[in-house]
Amino acid sequence: MLRKDVVQVVSEGKFHIYPVSTIDECLAILTGVDAGESNEKGNYPPGMVNFLVNNKLEFFAKGLRDFGEEKTEKRDLSKNNTQN
Repeated sequence: MLRKDVVQVVSEGKFHIYPVSTIDECLAILTGVDAGESNEKGNYPPGMVNFLVNNKLEFFAKGLRDFGEEKTEKRDLSKNNTQN
C-alpha cells in the first residue's frame, strides 16, 4: 500500500508511521504528553494536553469578553458625552 521509498526510509528508522484511532492519540504521539480525559465535571487532569488547550481557550474567551465590555463602556461614555 505504501510506496517502496517510504517503506525503505521506515525500515531504516528515518521515518515513522503510527496507526491511530483518535485525535487524542495523535496529540500524545506528537507532544509526548497524554491528551487526558475529562472527568464528570468536564475538567481535565493538570498538565495534560487537553487541560492546557482548555486553559488557553478560556484565556482567549476572557480576553474577548473583556474587550467587548471595554467597547460597550466606551460607547456608553460617548453617548453620555454627546447628551450633555
